[in-house]
Amino acid sequence: GSYKKRGKHMEQRKKLGIVPAFRGRSNTKQPPPEPSNALQKVEKKQVVLDSISDIQLLVALASSYRYKGKKVKEEIAKSEAKILGNAIKNGDKKKPIEDEEVVRILSTRSKLHLQLVFNYYEEIHGKDIAQDLGAYMRLAKTLQCLYSPQIYFSKTLDMTMISGADENTKEGLIHVIVTRADADMKAIKGE
Repeated sequence: GSYKKRGKHMEQRKKLGIVPAFRGRSNTKQPPPEPSNALQKVEKKQVVLDSISDIQLLVALASSYRYKGKKVKEEIAKSEAKILGNAIKNGDKKKPIEDEEVVRILSTRSKLHLQLVFNYYEEIHGKDIAQDLGAYMRLAKTLQCLYSPQIYFSKTLDMTMISGADENTKEGLIHVIVTRADADMKAIKGE
């Protein structure tokens, strides 16, 4: 009854058996059990679940065959733009990064094909895919790396030049400089 008002997280706690432990104690003089351990378990489980999706996408991107030719089928690109749109629109049910079709499209399609998919996405949905991915920052950054790596690396460099940047950000600077060829550095500088 009253648990429905508390939203999705209360439902998750109920499923894990955390909430029922607090019921029926209002008439006793015993203090309720300390929730911190149970809540920490739920939070850790959520972190693990979020990480699994990220890892699956990274593995798919790193290990799949990506077509490198110049041939692009427009009808497939348009269809895949619709698939991406539906995945983003239904993100409250299933995060786009968890959708197998999204991972397949991003990990197997050529850069030319993805550019066409993103163009069709904007044509069909009225906005750039990056705007629609605002709530899914990791996926938005992944798309930026795929679509325009120079802009991504340029932003990474900008972040490292801010005074007070943390160690991870500074490591990002080192990574960009060490791994990018001279020609890429000129394009990054241009951004």
